[in-house]
Amino acid sequence: MRSPSKIFVKAAALVLLNVAAPWLLAQPTSESYQFKPVTIVAGGYVPSLIAHPSEPGLIYARTDIGSVYRWNAFNQQWSPLTDFHSPAQYNLNGPESVALDPHDPNRLYIAAGMYAYPNCCAFLVSDDRGASFKTYAAPFEMCSNCDGRAAGERLAVNPFKPNELFMGTRLNGLWVSEDHAQTWNQITSFPVQSDSDNYGVQWVRFNPKTPGTLYVGAYTTATVYVSTNDGATWSPLPGQPITWPSSYNVPSGTSPPAPERALINTDGSLYVNFDDLPGPNVINYGLVEKYDPTTKTWTDITPPIDSPFQSVPRGGFVGLTQDPTRAGTVVFPLDTADAFIDGRLIITNPAVLREAFKVQMN
Repeated sequence: MRSPSKIFVKAAALVLLNVAAPWLLAQPTSESYQFKPVTIVAGGYVPSLIAHPSEPGLIYARTDIGSVYRWNAFNQQWSPLTDFHSPAQYNLNGPESVALDPHDPNRLYIAAGMYAYPNCCAFLVSDDRGASFKTYAAPFEMCSNCDGRAAGERLAVNPFKPNELFMGTRLNGLWVSEDHAQTWNQITSFPVQSDSDNYGVQWVRFNPKTPGTLYVGAYTTATVYVSTNDGATWSPLPGQPITWPSSYNVPSGTSPPAPERALINTDGSLYVNFDDLPGPNVINYGLVEKYDPTTKTWTDITPPIDSPFQSVPRGGFVGLTQDPTRAGTVVFPLDTADAFIDGRLIITNPAVLREAFKVQMN
C-alpha cells in the first residue's frame, strides 16, 4: 500500500502545475529567432557556367536542380536567382538552359523545368539580371535533372535579332520564339522533329559574325546541322565524324559520336566535342574536333592518351570553353585540363591554367 505522504506530494505537484501552466505559457521568450540562408559548399551538378560576351565578370552558373546563380564580384559570392518560387513551383528551380542577350547585359533567359510532365515548364525572363522575372509557359517538356544535362546550352539568342531565340528540346525538335520567349513555334524544316531518347537537340550556336548562320547539335541523329538563312533550311556539316577511329577498338553496339557541346572561336572556327553517350553518369568514348567554315574541313584535335596512366581512349569531354581575347585558345577539361593555346595542344592541370588565364576553374 502507498504511504499517505507520497500520495500527498504527487497531488500537490499536480495542483502546482495546473496553477503555474498558464503563467508559464504567457511568458515571452528571451530571444527571437532569425532565419537566414546557409551556404552549403558542394553537392550536386553545376553543368554550365555562362559568361556574358561583352561585360567582364557577368557570369551565371546553371545547376541541375538548385536554380541559377549570378556571380557577385563585390562580395565574392554566388547569388541564387529563383528562391522566390513557392513549394508548388519547385519544378521551375531546375534550369534546363540559360541564354544571355549579347547586346543587353541586363537581359537573362532561363528555360526552367526540373522534371518532364504535362504543363511542367516555363521560360523565366528578366530585364534586370535576375532581380525579377516574368514567367511564360513553355509548350514542350524539359528535364534538367535527367541524363543529358551535361550538354551545351539548348537556348540561344540571335545576336542580329535579339527578340528571336532558338531552343533545342529533348523530345520535340527545334523551336523558335520571335517575342523574347513569350510564345514559341516548332521549326518544321529542322531534320529532327521528335524522338524517344529524351536527349534530342543538345545545343544551339549562332555565328556572331555572320547574320543568319547558326549551328545545332542533335544527339538523336548524332549530327551537327547548319543553317545559313536563319533556320529556313538545314544541312549536315560535311565531313563530320560519323564513326569512331579504328584505334579506339570500340565494342559492337557502341553509339556513334554525338555532338555534346560546341563553341565558335574568335577566329571563326567551330569547336565540337563528341561523346558516345550524353552523360554525365557514363561516357566511354570522346572526340574533340575543329571545323573550319572557310575550307569546310574538320581536324581531330583530341588529346592523346595520357600514358602511362591510361592505355585506352578516354571519353567524357563534357566541358568546352575559350579565351575570348586569344584566338585559337580553347579548353576542354577531363581529369586533366587539356587546352589548345594559340592553336597548340597543351596538357596541364587546372592550377596551371588558372594562373595562365586568371580565371577560376573550380
